[in-house]
Amino acid sequence: MGIMSHPWRRKVLVFDSEKYTKNPLCQMPEASAPSLQFESRFESGNLRQAKRTGEFEYELLLKTDLFTNKHTQWYYFQVKNAVPEVTYKFRIINLLKRDSLYNHGMKPLVYSERGAKEGQVGWFRSGHHIVYKPWNNPSHNILLLPFVQYYCLEFLIEFSHAEDTYYLAHSYPYHFSTLLSHLNGIIEDPRRSAYVKKEALCKTLARNTCFLLTVTDFEVNTVESCSNKLGVVLTARVHPGETPSSWVMKGVLDFLTSEEPLAQELRRRFVFKLVPMLNPDGVIVGNYRCSLAAQDLNRNYHHPERKVAPTVWHTIKMIEEFQKDHSILLYCDLHGHSRKPHVFMYGCNQASTESSSVSSYLWERIFPFLVSQKDPHCFDWKSCRFHVKRSKESTGRVVMYRRLGIHNSFTMEVSFSGTFKTDSGPRHFNIRDYLLMGRHLCESILDYANLKGDPIKLNELILQMSHSVAQQISSNRKRSSHSTASTSTRMTVEDPGYTENTEGCTDTDDTSEDLSTLVNKDKVFVPKDSETFPVLQNPDVDFIALEEQVPPESLQRCLEHLKQLTIVEAAQESYSSEDSDSESEPATKCYPPNEKTVMRQTTVCADLPIFTFSKVQCSHNKRNTKRAAQVYPLFVNRYANRSNGGIPIYSQERLLERAKASVQILCCSNQQCMHV
Repeated sequence: MGIMSHPWRRKVLVFDSEKYTKNPLCQMPEASAPSLQFESRFESGNLRQAKRTGEFEYELLLKTDLFTNKHTQWYYFQVKNAVPEVTYKFRIINLLKRDSLYNHGMKPLVYSERGAKEGQVGWFRSGHHIVYKPWNNPSHNILLLPFVQYYCLEFLIEFSHAEDTYYLAHSYPYHFSTLLSHLNGIIEDPRRSAYVKKEALCKTLARNTCFLLTVTDFEVNTVESCSNKLGVVLTARVHPGETPSSWVMKGVLDFLTSEEPLAQELRRRFVFKLVPMLNPDGVIVGNYRCSLAAQDLNRNYHHPERKVAPTVWHTIKMIEEFQKDHSILLYCDLHGHSRKPHVFMYGCNQASTESSSVSSYLWERIFPFLVSQKDPHCFDWKSCRFHVKRSKESTGRVVMYRRLGIHNSFTMEVSFSGTFKTDSGPRHFNIRDYLLMGRHLCESILDYANLKGDPIKLNELILQMSHSVAQQISSNRKRSSHSTASTSTRMTVEDPGYTENTEGCTDTDDTSEDLSTLVNKDKVFVPKDSETFPVLQNPDVDFIALEEQVPPESLQRCLEHLKQLTIVEAAQESYSSEDSDSESEPATKCYPPNEKTVMRQTTVCADLPIFTFSKVQCSHNKRNTKRAAQVYPLFVNRYANRSNGGIPIYSQERLLERAKASVQILCCSNQQCMHV
């Protein structure tokens, strides 16, 4: 049985999460099949509304992040009462990203309670004829804002059983209760709990606990041995809808508390500080990006407010205290990415000064290159970006790099979809892939620290990475030259192995000589005066020492080759983070306490009032009695200046009454000023 071809006479509202009606399922006379039953009023669920637009067609509307009118990408809801082997069409109509991995083969996730009970089948990918396209509100849904470009995810799907409950999600859900169960399982295990200390980092706005985990070998933690340990800080889930980050963090925690030899070595040499869920409030209510204060917490690391962003504030304070006892080798914030495949990292580069040399360029990229060697099919090193845009200066990784001086400060982005670089073609990531990526991250930390005692490996690693960099930059510049058809001449590298090729452009060209063949294991690089390897105070000095020990035909030739390619300028040109999954929004601004703030209502529809703020000043000049209104983005928390610390505890009706009374008082005061 397929979708009926005759037109549906009218739309029927079958579910609304904010309207608790006794009988929301109205059976249409022309319908021969029962309506699906939707539900999302559970942890992390976020379906706002479902309308039946055909016999087997449904139009779905997602909740925006709480106290905002945007950030719709994550979805998670329940479906019951399905007719078996019937093709249903779903349209999610209020997504806001311009592009999505759904256009590149990604499928929705489905969970069947009956399948999980009888066949031990968990989450699986399903759906076909998937389209992600612009949506200009042809259905005239009053909950959609005017003059906003929405996007629609449309797909067909079948359900196998009638008496079954299904769940559909954007990615594998990981609830706050899932984290509690995982942590309780570790604490109750006497063997694993010996390596973990669980404590409350702080309380959130909704009084949920943000946990802090310390993982190390406590039995050998004397004062002397503990002070010699390096520190590692890992955080996750600052954006609540990016669930892959929680699964990677789970893989990290499971590996570090295991009895494997590498895990034992990591616990012996390092102290790990893990914050597994930075935004539990947003996770619980089903937000995609924001906290309950309507703020993107990853844009508030520069000047966080303790009352508005307590988890960020306490995380920074924890790291500052941690630095007093340990030299932090690595900071990494785990995220999910909805528009790019694979796993990759965003890092930080030095400012555009004379110190931005080839040596510092390479040192900034060593750790991601190590991770890529662990799993080259899943981790794509060429997708890593290191140039810091101004809109990213308040993110966690940039603040840790510039303010706290953590040289290796990264954001790991894990795709919601999967990878395109397997032998069998593209495939979706599953939970096991995410867990393995957490393990690979830990293994790379140990390999990175071991480079201090293995200069031969370091020498090989730098040459391999230099070869990859030269290959990538050269091919990118050739593509740019051929695509733009510019008459300007390109810089050529005066190298015996270089041949200008003007006939075509390939990913591998003669410009990038195989530098890995230049490795000379008899001449190795030993860093000078590096007490906390490999956080180098002066990378150029160490590279000069390396050049002195290696003959001209090996590493020195490699560095000269990269200098001629002007890789630092290339980083500014093509290695920016323009393809970041996040919006280019600054940190949320708070209003000065000495200015009057009036809440002004903009009526979009009866169900969705929107509030903006206007600055108001009284003037004795009659000509200047008009209010100089400055409308701020709706992303700003409209409760920021209230005495309750920004927590919205008043009802909607009470807020409207207060706003109306404030406007009346203001008008009276303005009239008095005019008569003076």
